[in-house]
Amino acid sequence: MKEKTKVQQTYEWIEDKIKQGIYLPRHKIPSIRYLSNKLSVSTFTVSSAYDQLVSTGLIRSVAGAGYFVCEPTTKTEAFDVSSALINDVLDTGWLMTHLFGELPINKASGSGLLPNEWLLDSEVIANAVRKVTKEDMSFIYSYGHIQGYYPLREMFAKQLDQLGVSINPSLVITMPGVSSAIQTIIKTVTNAGDYVVVDDPSWFWLLGCLHQLDIKILTVKRNSDGPDINQLEHIFSEYKPKLYITNSILNNPTSYNISSSIMY
Repeated sequence: MKEKTKVQQTYEWIEDKIKQGIYLPRHKIPSIRYLSNKLSVSTFTVSSAYDQLVSTGLIRSVAGAGYFVCEPTTKTEAFDVSSALINDVLDTGWLMTHLFGELPINKASGSGLLPNEWLLDSEVIANAVRKVTKEDMSFIYSYGHIQGYYPLREMFAKQLDQLGVSINPSLVITMPGVSSAIQTIIKTVTNAGDYVVVDDPSWFWLLGCLHQLDIKILTVKRNSDGPDINQLEHIFSEYKPKLYITNSILNNPTSYNISSSIMY
């Protein structure tokens, strides 16, 4: 059995005290420094555990005063905020910062990198670069548009039109990658303490991102044909989440697609 981290142990120590009624609603809990001395752990460990407790609604932080136990909320038995995820993602922040360390390709499982022998020959890329540099490249020496390169946005708009989605290129925003796009949407649409729905199982990076932004996570079971519709309807009715973030095609990590009957 996997040994619990110090952050996880500290989290559960406080959680148990709250459940046992030792720390009551609206009462202040020990300071970070006091608890680090009491449990013989670092202040960083306690701070990380407190951050997790805040994100799950067990405690709240009051500037200049410390941390206080939150009032209990009424919850239904059938579906609840997934506490099962908490223990699995306590160290997601650490994992995210170490994901792209210098590991041998055969040991970097889940990195998304392809073996060198699968990649295009370097000469093919060099020829493409030489061809492009012969064209008008004046745009690369000035600041680009904040929404991204317009001809590229036009191309995306045309591709979407072929799929039956009509959109003006001026309304398209290009991003460096899916991670940046998700972060931008989350920060635009939600605030700390809001509910967001994700699939169970879901992409570990997404869980870590939401926790670091103090977003409360709700999970809906992801079956082979898509999310559990009954559970999803209950979650939206009960908690009024701001977002549902999912992969309709090739869910990560199951690789399942949402069927037409579920989607429509």
